[in-house]
Amino acid sequence: MASHPVTGDEDEVRVAEDAALNHVPAILARHARPGDIPGRRAFLGSDGSWLAHVRQNHRGCHFRLTAARLVHASKERQAPPKSLKEKVRHALDGPEPLPAPWTPKG
Repeated sequence: MASHPVTGDEDEVRVAEDAALNHVPAILARHARPGDIPGRRAFLGSDGSWLAHVRQNHRGCHFRLTAARLVHASKERQAPPKSLKEKVRHALDGPEPLPAPWTPKG
């Protein structure tokens, strides 16, 4: 999933339309030669989202573009590195149990 932050409604519409009409996914760009232009079909959904189907050299992919409002963000955190003693214990005892999967409250 990729994202591109924009400001304002008009900007969101313009950026989504531009991406639907011009973006070439990496899987196709990797196999393209200079000067290749992929075939493209772009659809505008009733909810304002774009669906684009791009095809080139017997490869094809599709992507959907929607405008969304960011409601939460958090930074990545990593656990501190294990000491030699913890590494040896892990090797002898096996991995620690995984945390319980998320379930809704109630």
